[in-house]
Amino acid sequence: MVLQLKTLRRAAGYRNRDLFAREMGVTARTLKAWECEEVNMPLAMACRAADILGCSLDELAGRSRDEDGYFAVDERLVEIRKNFETLDETGRDLAAGAVRGIAGATARGRTQDEHNEDATA
Repeated sequence: MVLQLKTLRRAAGYRNRDLFAREMGVTARTLKAWECEEVNMPLAMACRAADILGCSLDELAGRSRDEDGYFAVDERLVEIRKNFETLDETGRDLAAGAVRGIAGATARGRTQDEHNEDATA
């Protein structure tokens, strides 16, 4: 993810960093540090910036939407979502149960692996 603060600020008509900094209640130097990603923008300030710019936090963070309008973090999740939306209620219940089962088995496997490591140490 690449912070889109500068791009969104300009698109919103704030060509001058000083004007937007004033609107945000910070110095132009602080704004520049956020735009250049020299320092992380605090969440409260990111929320304020998103409100002023009329965008979402996801858009500010540079996350892109897939064709269905979801913010894609992992391509596998996008694929799961697409397939899930094609299922009827019974299929959705079965899919949810399968995912719970896989998650439980994975967690048990990690616990067993940790136990095995402790036993051999």
